[in-house]
Amino acid sequence: MKTEYLMPIEKEGSLITTVEAFSHCLMADKDIKIQDGYILFESDKFKFDLTKIVADEGKVDFYHLTISTEKTNDVESKIVQNYIALLKKIKRILLKYVDNIEVLWDDVSFSCSMEAYPLVYKTENILRQIFTKFMLINVGIDWENNNSNLGISVRQEGKKSKIGNSYLYKIDFIDLSTFLFNPYSKKNELTLKDIESLENNEKILLTDLEDYVKKSNWERYFKKFTSIEKDRFKKNIKDLYDLRNKVAHNRLMTIDDLKQVKILTSTINKELEDIIDHMDKISINLNEKEFISENVAKTRYSSSGEFMLTYNTLLRELEQLQTGVINNKYSSNELLRSSYKNKYLLKEELTKLNEIKNFRNKLVHTFEEDFTDYEILEQLENLKIIRNNLTERLNEESPELKITQYPVVKCNSCSEEFMIEDFELEEFEESCSERSMGPEILYQLSKDIKCPECNHELDIEVMISEYPSMSVDLVETTINHGKLVTELEVAFY
Repeated sequence: MKTEYLMPIEKEGSLITTVEAFSHCLMADKDIKIQDGYILFESDKFKFDLTKIVADEGKVDFYHLTISTEKTNDVESKIVQNYIALLKKIKRILLKYVDNIEVLWDDVSFSCSMEAYPLVYKTENILRQIFTKFMLINVGIDWENNNSNLGISVRQEGKKSKIGNSYLYKIDFIDLSTFLFNPYSKKNELTLKDIESLENNEKILLTDLEDYVKKSNWERYFKKFTSIEKDRFKKNIKDLYDLRNKVAHNRLMTIDDLKQVKILTSTINKELEDIIDHMDKISINLNEKEFISENVAKTRYSSSGEFMLTYNTLLRELEQLQTGVINNKYSSNELLRSSYKNKYLLKEELTKLNEIKNFRNKLVHTFEEDFTDYEILEQLENLKIIRNNLTERLNEESPELKITQYPVVKCNSCSEEFMIEDFELEEFEESCSERSMGPEILYQLSKDIKCPECNHELDIEVMISEYPSMSVDLVETTINHGKLVTELEVAFY
């Protein structure tokens, strides 16, 4: 076991100017003796090597100190415990004379990391076991291919192997905790505006409000099967994650860190194994599968949360416009089609929203494809434009189809000319058909009339075509037993 330090010491004003002076500073402590290439401490002795390195500038000298023992690498043995105590004492002494001690090599940290690694590895994989078992049983056998972008950081490295290199092994440790503890609601936030929009005879049941309450997967599915205290468990996971990063990133690890790893992994493993024993009792319905996938997808990219919120808010607004309530019972396809048919969306907006919907589904459900923040922000901007345009149209007074000039006819019996004014557009029957620029709406009327002069019976048939939306494409008026003198005129205003 070996430890190496490198210390820069300024020549001017320093008490340490030679190797001998350096050694004497250490031996000022009554527990330390240096002789014959060894440093004696307590009842043990360790190899001691100190070298002075003169820098070219001449203002700073460097001292390279190496202390080692070959007896054991067991960090819990008495000699290693004395070795660690000696190193702590040396650092306390030297920091009185130097500003910085660079650690070039630390076998204590290395040994602690080596012992901690399999403990952390085991706990991390028990967490993955819970995540995978939950997803396979409750979301489906194809969850990795179809639902794996769950807002959880992954390391997309190389081709995916069929064995031993699946998606769960690319999940970041702390995001397994995120999967358990991040709260989310099944429905968007219920606002005062939503409540005010309800009709007098509409009611919100307490069971409906439950879907607006933010809860974590822990609270929804795991809490009922265990007595684990959530906040303490969550803190333990976070503390272990910080220690895990020391191991993973080759940071200096102390004997106290190792002791903490042992305590945390032992405690967490017992609690996780208790959860695994009860997982077969967990079940979720079809709607909840989508909520789980979408919720964790919000954290995969920094901008995806706002994108999801804006997308879901727009769908909620379209549903409320058409039904007066928000019950999430319509699919996105049904909502978009009906919104277009009911003239809340323009043709180009429907096309763009279908593209955005497909993008959203890939973002949530496709593992193989990766997205950039730029792509997400671009789709978010498209959503905002559509929402703003919809709001502007709703705030404007919508034009209505009105009669501007009633038709004049001539009676075949007495040749009297007269204006037909005894009908309104409300009497017309409506029908709709799809065309290239959107729906065409036909307004049709057939009515019997009498000549005011001779009481002769005439028939009038009117057809009005609205195409594209808010535009009069065609007006046809047919008179039986009479002659049309001036056409019926209509307009939107």
